[in-house]
Amino acid sequence: MSRKPETHPADVFCKKIISRYPNAVQLADSFRRDREKFGDDYPTWCDIPTGLVTVIITGGVTDERMIMRILEQQPERSQTDLTAALIWVRGKMIYRYDDTLADTLAAQPLDGKIPPEALNYLPYPCVYIERTMIVGDFETIGFFAWLDFEGVKILRVQFLQSNGETLPIPIPITGGTIDDSILEFIKLAGERNGKPGKPEYDADDILDSPFPKLISECVNLLLYLCSEKPDVPDDTELRARRSRDSYGNPKRAAQWDVGTRIGAALMKASERKTEDTAPVDEEDSESPADKKPNASPRPHMRRAHWHSFWTGKRDSAERKLILRWLPPITVNINDMDLPSVISPVNEK
Repeated sequence: MSRKPETHPADVFCKKIISRYPNAVQLADSFRRDREKFGDDYPTWCDIPTGLVTVIITGGVTDERMIMRILEQQPERSQTDLTAALIWVRGKMIYRYDDTLADTLAAQPLDGKIPPEALNYLPYPCVYIERTMIVGDFETIGFFAWLDFEGVKILRVQFLQSNGETLPIPIPITGGTIDDSILEFIKLAGERNGKPGKPEYDADDILDSPFPKLISECVNLLLYLCSEKPDVPDDTELRARRSRDSYGNPKRAAQWDVGTRIGAALMKASERKTEDTAPVDEEDSESPADKKPNASPRPHMRRAHWHSFWTGKRDSAERKLILRWLPPITVNINDMDLPSVISPVNEK
């Protein structure tokens, strides 16, 4: 007799949170069907704003003092916990990265040129990435991520611990590039904690410190899902055959293995590096003065980086941002084809 597969911790968490508010799924569905009825002009990329979730939790109370009193009686982080749960259950997608690819993305700094619009191309309104990470003094087993709107765009990263507790990090997208937003977020966080940024620290110093590096790692993992042709199985068939409830939400979570092929290729490339092979930036290659005529560059691997560009006429509906991830590129090393791997989806 086959055993029923265990429910994924992300699914357990969401079911527990939603069970506290019996009408939450119905109200969220009502918002999606008639957004204009709720008065505010919410962008289409915002599935459920946290402000609406506050209304759900408080039962429609309008008196500010009463709202604060109700919220004080709720479990800590109840607003963002419920927001994450209500959005994630629409797709119930869990992404599990190949370790080599995830480590490569984690080690890759943001290049400072990525438009914030890149985050609009997440495959689902809320995704869950399964990855053990250290956040301050806590070990987490993964994180939810989605876009929120509170006057400005906010990238919300909600870390999940094995005990079901969460650690929320809201990153306002303030314009410019994604790097600009992270730097502004770190600056404001420091000011709130009475630790204003020291002028002798430049942007590179700040982004290379532990907490910003953690944020950059999360953003890089998310951007990979937003990129053109990521190494992720095609979910077209899954979307068609999934069993759904009366609101159209999948009844079971689906787990995708990300980067199986590219991860194997990166591992193989690493194993075949010669002793004089070293990770360098493209601009760090030998200068023309040091090269002999017609000489090939020494064997090395260029650092992974992002490349983005716009397609379509400016201000037109067809205009789209294309984001490409260029993995560590082997130079003067035998090229290797990506190994073929079949990765069946696990639905739990």
